[in-house]
Amino acid sequence: MAVPAKVCERSLPGGALKRLMPERGERFRERSAYGFAVEGGSRDVVRGQGPGQCLLTGGDVSIGVAYWYLQGGDYTRDDVERDLRKSGRARLTLGDAGGTLDGPGAHLFVDCPLGKRRDELLEISAGGGGGGADLGDRAVRESAAAFAADAARHVAQDLWRCPGAQNLPSGPPRIG
Repeated sequence: MAVPAKVCERSLPGGALKRLMPERGERFRERSAYGFAVEGGSRDVVRGQGPGQCLLTGGDVSIGVAYWYLQGGDYTRDDVERDLRKSGRARLTLGDAGGTLDGPGAHLFVDCPLGKRRDELLEISAGGGGGGADLGDRAVRESAAAFAADAARHVAQDLWRCPGAQNLPSGPPRIG
């Protein structure tokens, strides 16, 4: 199945999606997307939009990616560490960003201290399923994690301009 070079309002690379989509079936579609485009978006405009979301489909597979700005201590790095101890989760590391890989879902948390508390995080989650994909398959999990990393870099660097986000490394996150 052909996957575009750029997805989610032409903001994220589509390469990591190729292993997640079936070879045949209904054509690839971007069903909905908001909050990923950079054009005309100052940080104040982006903040006013709230969370971003993008739903992609092809064949009988659906892949979603979304982000939220977490502030006020509602969810902190301590909570990320607590959630890592839950059964079936693996650690994800992308430079200073960290998170979990849980089945077909990858969740990365990037420090984004823009408020008074200085403990704010961006949560970026990507994953999906369908199409008979083996959700325990390492290639499927690695692809979901790589797509989450692409989204994390874009959201933290280009949209929210989080301090230190420019230091997020290129490539997929480390698993384990």
